[in-house]
Amino acid sequence: GPLAARQRSVTSVDLTWPTEYYLHAGYRVDVDGRPVGVTFQPWATVRDLSPGRVHTFEVHAVWTDGTVSRRFLSKTITLAVPDSTPLSEMEPAMARQGRGMLGRNRSFDGNELSVAGLAFGRGLGTVAPSEVEYRLAGVYGRFTARVGIDDEAQPAPAAAARFEVLGDGRVLWTSPPMHGGE
Repeated sequence: GPLAARQRSVTSVDLTWPTEYYLHAGYRVDVDGRPVGVTFQPWATVRDLSPGRVHTFEVHAVWTDGTVSRRFLSKTITLAVPDSTPLSEMEPAMARQGRGMLGRNRSFDGNELSVAGLAFGRGLGTVAPSEVEYRLAGVYGRFTARVGIDDEAQPAPAAAARFEVLGDGRVLWTSPPMHGGE
């Protein structure tokens, strides 16, 4: 069967392939002629790719003695670059925060995003102190966002935070101190 490749984000691809009927230790995944990893399942996500560029993926069987099969599955694709992409649909390169996990289209507690009573269907939910990093590979020329303190922050009037947007190692925008309801 064929190797299937589905673009996950501007810089990542999900690969899937059929399992084989004979025993082996795993699969080696190559990108553009370079080995990038080994997996024991018939799927892998390849990250940190160059958007807008042609990439060739190969999957080789690896035997228990470390021998790599000469036969392989191959797929060539060009990563599409959309005009715009919500950050909540992208895979962050790194996310850390005071507690909990980064929420995508939800608060960090898994609730609906809401600021000053206004619900938001898309966005990121986190808790201070936090830092979220995306590797956009220079494919976007503009960034727009709205920031605020989620209504679930307790106590809302006392909750305060400052937001910063950094790009290419420099501060591009800093908010004034914001409080619950803003």
